[in-house]
Amino acid sequence: MKYIVITLSSFLLTFCSFAQDIGIDVQPMQDGVQNSAWTPGHLHQIVVTISNNGPGDLSAWRIRPFVSVGPGVSFNAAQPNLPAGWNLVFNAPGQANQLPGQSIRFSNGTDLIPEASAVEFRINVTVTANNTYSPTATVAFSTGVAPGSASGPQTTNNLVGNDNSVFPFSTTGFAPLPLSLTSFTATEKNCNAIIAWKTSNEVNTKNFEIESSKDGIEFTTVENITAKGTNSDYSIIVSQNNRTAYYRIKCIDLDGTFSYSAIVPLNISCQPGDYMFVYPNPVSRQANTTISFYTSYKGLGTIRVTNSVGQLISTTPIAVNKGVNNKLINTDTYLKGAYYITVVDALGNTIGDTQKIIKN
Repeated sequence: MKYIVITLSSFLLTFCSFAQDIGIDVQPMQDGVQNSAWTPGHLHQIVVTISNNGPGDLSAWRIRPFVSVGPGVSFNAAQPNLPAGWNLVFNAPGQANQLPGQSIRFSNGTDLIPEASAVEFRINVTVTANNTYSPTATVAFSTGVAPGSASGPQTTNNLVGNDNSVFPFSTTGFAPLPLSLTSFTATEKNCNAIIAWKTSNEVNTKNFEIESSKDGIEFTTVENITAKGTNSDYSIIVSQNNRTAYYRIKCIDLDGTFSYSAIVPLNISCQPGDYMFVYPNPVSRQANTTISFYTSYKGLGTIRVTNSVGQLISTTPIAVNKGVNNKLINTDTYLKGAYYITVVDALGNTIGDTQKIIKN
């Protein structure tokens, strides 16, 4: 067990100060027994013991015990084993980089912790990943002299030593909760498709592939987005001409397994300015890429292809008609990687937006 020494102030008839010796101990429990190797099918708890080693009784409101744990282990919302008079504040304010359920703070505004006694918190947790964890427990202190005073940092003025109680444990055999798309929409803005989605339980998710289809049967990938690893909001812009298109999301895990979202249709029927999109994307070996664009320009034009560092790969002269144009380029000789396609008129003005393609 490690200890924290906190200097607290007390109102008597006059001001005085004293050193209060507070101890914190953290233990991982499986089925009520200390165990640092957790497996599925058991009750898992992180047990935190706060002891008052004196001198004198301690007003509970003076301390702000804080406990945190890493991604993959979360504190349950329902906690039936708390000491009387104590509450938990989930995702304690001011704690950076904490996902939902990963940090808590204990609070008690009225009770005393008698000298030479302790309070024990048996915190039920849910495990969703296999890893080695080091839950930590620290104490902040009240900066005032009445319940409700703000908690301040541990400094040399109020602490002789800093307790950062750590007891590592490992988890094996646990399956992550399935990723959930809490929303998935396709809407029109400025004659483009806005694809947006929200996630929960985003654990072990690698990336999202956004796929588009003209008929809702044959799909091609239009964008690849890396997962953020948290409950997140995503949004991308996809070029779409005046037609109905169908969109879905392929959710890919770190182990390569994947699942599809529902299919969402979007009809665009607006009078656009110049636009351009390419398909298929990504491009497989020995496949042509179709460049479809709309313009009010008529005359000579050029298709320009550059690589990811801006080097010019090819230029192809084309005749451009007013309205919708569809042109083919051969990508068979392209190496694997990212390329950028731009169509320009005879004066070098860009028609539509430059499009990125991936060659597999």
